[in-house]
Amino acid sequence: MFLITSISDLKSVKISYKNSNSIIGTARIKGKKCFFYCENLNIKSVCFGKEQATQINKLLVESKDKNYPLIYFINCCGADIKEGTRSLDAYADVFRTFVREHNNQLHIAVICGNCVGGSAFLATMCDFVLFDKNSGNLCLTGPKVVKSVLGERCTKQELGGSHIQSINGTINIMYETIEECRYQLGYILDIYYNVANKVKNPIYELQNNILPLKNQPYDILKVIKGIVDADSILEISSSYAQNLVTSFARINGKSIGIVANQPKVLAGAIDCMAAEKGKNFLEKCRKLKLPLLVIVDVPSFLPGKEQERAGIEKKGGQFIKEMICLDTVKISLILHKSYGGAYIAMNCIALGADKVYSWPKSSIGIMGQSAEEEVCFDSSARQNTSEYGKYIEQGCVSEIVEPEETRDKLIKEFCSI
Repeated sequence: MFLITSISDLKSVKISYKNSNSIIGTARIKGKKCFFYCENLNIKSVCFGKEQATQINKLLVESKDKNYPLIYFINCCGADIKEGTRSLDAYADVFRTFVREHNNQLHIAVICGNCVGGSAFLATMCDFVLFDKNSGNLCLTGPKVVKSVLGERCTKQELGGSHIQSINGTINIMYETIEECRYQLGYILDIYYNVANKVKNPIYELQNNILPLKNQPYDILKVIKGIVDADSILEISSSYAQNLVTSFARINGKSIGIVANQPKVLAGAIDCMAAEKGKNFLEKCRKLKLPLLVIVDVPSFLPGKEQERAGIEKKGGQFIKEMICLDTVKISLILHKSYGGAYIAMNCIALGADKVYSWPKSSIGIMGQSAEEEVCFDSSARQNTSEYGKYIEQGCVSEIVEPEETRDKLIKEFCSI
């Protein structure tokens, strides 16, 4: 069974190469043309060798020349032992061609079975990794090798199942059915081809009382669903670093990227994993040339010894760098608070935001009032966060908007692009 035949549009598959292990060709998914490399799901021990490498290298060059997305449907147990080091060289040859020919082309890996050894490297080089929640398995070394080398008994799921690979950020999207996979691929291809979608009103309207009192946890997705078109959210890496939400969505039919603090996890503070997640998502937005909405309710980068040991400065700096490098329209919306280095990272005007909107009674500064009282002995030096007009005078905020006005303001900005 080749998954591409079930996911693609009827009679759209055109095969240019075929053997018992894999097929190569072009297809359409929800009307969008793509190249594909698809391995056979009915074979448990598909191995990678010189022949596959030769065909993939040709495919990489051809798909780049035509600028079509390339989708890999992977079910492979790794290098072909019978070929020995020639199989390892085959992987290396593909990796080199991949990097050389990648450029602005979109690459998507769909892990629909085993993805072991060199195939795991190939998958994680792609822009997106989709993963079959039930039968997917992504690992560098399989259970038998682990047992022989370490004497450690483990299952495929313990090494590279959906739970492991979703919480460590390796996979971006999980699916359970073929139709779900088809929808996710179609969504990403819509963005790549800049397809305008039907406008849908949000699930509900934002009201003044949508947020709880300051410092109380709430689900940022409730706010997002009040801004974007109904049923248009596609979260990326939703199980990884849950204190930061990264998502695609549509507003008035137009695709956008969203980066948002999640106050119900770590109060929305940015830790090392969240910074890395944000950086990776911004790279995808840059590849897809997507405008960005940054929704801000952040107390700080997460302090403490653990974060310092994990390299919070480096991870945070890379996040900030990628925010600057994203050369599309970038709009921020501050809900409750925006403090310290996280104020910078979450797309402030000085960093390059095109507009920064703020809801009434938000607070912006170096740190929150309680922290200021601990470190600032001169009460006259403390910030007066009650004078919201000063934020506009100081250039921190472009405009104060009410919650119920937010969607219309954002539509005006994004749809004028």
